[in-house]
Amino acid sequence: MDWEFSDGASDNHPACPNKRSSQGYLKKQRPVVPRKPCEFMDAAICQETVAVPLSDKVSPPYTEKWRITLRTIPTFSLPVIIIGGIYGGFFTPIVAAAFAVLAAVLIGLFVYRDMSLARLRDSTVAAAETTGSIVLILLFSFVIGRILVAKRIPQDLTELVASLVSNPIGVMILVNMFLIIAGALIDDMSVTVVIAPLLLTLMVSVEVHPVHFAAIVATSMVIGANSPPMAPVLFMAYRIGRASVNQAVGPALRMMAFVALPVMELTTFIPALSLGLPRWLGSL
Repeated sequence: MDWEFSDGASDNHPACPNKRSSQGYLKKQRPVVPRKPCEFMDAAICQETVAVPLSDKVSPPYTEKWRITLRTIPTFSLPVIIIGGIYGGFFTPIVAAAFAVLAAVLIGLFVYRDMSLARLRDSTVAAAETTGSIVLILLFSFVIGRILVAKRIPQDLTELVASLVSNPIGVMILVNMFLIIAGALIDDMSVTVVIAPLLLTLMVSVEVHPVHFAAIVATSMVIGANSPPMAPVLFMAYRIGRASVNQAVGPALRMMAFVALPVMELTTFIPALSLGLPRWLGSL
């Protein structure tokens, strides 16, 4: 059983073998072996220290939890500014990013008061490095996508899918697989502009609504954009998070297997998930 010592004068005594570690847990328990006769008194005091099970560890006070929670509110305002500003129609994504940077600087200066010119300079350099890496990833992804489109590979694969099956369920499964493969090889813009219109006629022929098909494309593209060999979204994510490839691939694969794939299948075979809200708003 793991043990922790309660607060006491003898917890940090030089003769006490049961000292706290930096995380508040005990290091290896050892018997007291006094080096000098004068240490017998100290050792006896140390042996009287009360041990408390780790399960009885006192949690921070409720007021302290509230204080920490309130302190994080300014930080969580940044996603509200970005997403709320874009979808609220107040500004474009680029302007939203500029407003978020300005808000972050102001929060660091006047709320947390830990922003200095040196930290601002280091943050600017790090942001420039990350942006440059992302631009290079997208550039090569776009180039490969344009080459494949110029060679009519997506068009040929679309015709192949249309010729293999005519059953609606089979068509939707093949379209899902095709979109995942296309998303792993081509950038999402090329898939949306070139491949999706080609597949739309096929999906309408098996009575799939265009809005439903758009949801299928979106959920399938998420998996494709995080799948090798290109995986532009995955590469951008681990570059922003400053993680290695080995650290990023494992969690990404688990996320796709247990979250993204089930969501894609539910979206594909339950049209109400994508058509329910538009119908409720009267848009369909």
